[in-house]
Amino acid sequence: IEYQSLEVALEVKSGNEISGLASPFDEIDTYGDRVAPGAYAATIAQRGRVPMLWAHDTAQPIGVWYELRETEAGLRVRGKVTAETQKGKEALALVRDKAVTGLSIGFRPVEFRYEGDIRVVTEVDLMEVSIVSLPAADGARIDARNLQAQADVERLLTTSGVPNRAAKKIAEGGWPALRGNTATEAEIAADLRALAQTLNI
Repeated sequence: IEYQSLEVALEVKSGNEISGLASPFDEIDTYGDRVAPGAYAATIAQRGRVPMLWAHDTAQPIGVWYELRETEAGLRVRGKVTAETQKGKEALALVRDKAVTGLSIGFRPVEFRYEGDIRVVTEVDLMEVSIVSLPAADGARIDARNLQAQADVERLLTTSGVPNRAAKKIAEGGWPALRGNTATEAEIAADLRALAQTLNI
């Protein structure tokens, strides 16, 4: 089994569900591999779902990726962390705190070609997708986590460049309307930055 890992914007959708870009297309990772669009079509059709592991440790399954799909950007995955396990509980907490933002795939290259020193992988047999702390590719991220409290909104705003005073005001007034919002953090942050400018706060 080979590995390709990258830092991603992992998104905790609701409860224990997370999603993210597991493998970007046409990005050269630290191993000199580039995955071509369409490389996952066959394995998605065959498997449909794959294990969620912690750092490729087969002795530490932490959930399952039940949705695999190709997009223009690459392979996107959605899954559920089994929080009843100790490692799953720890992994979910680390993702929510953004202490861990990496995804890494465990795969077998089925078809590939070389373009100079770069191996272009055109068909992949996907074995598993792991949550990792040190990714090998820059494009794989865990999207945006679900907003769990007013403090999450305030922290999101300040890390996006909104002044502390403005972030506090918006979080206090806007939290009820934001609860359950399915937009990503980046989209919400952009909207709230625009609101802060409009309010001149």
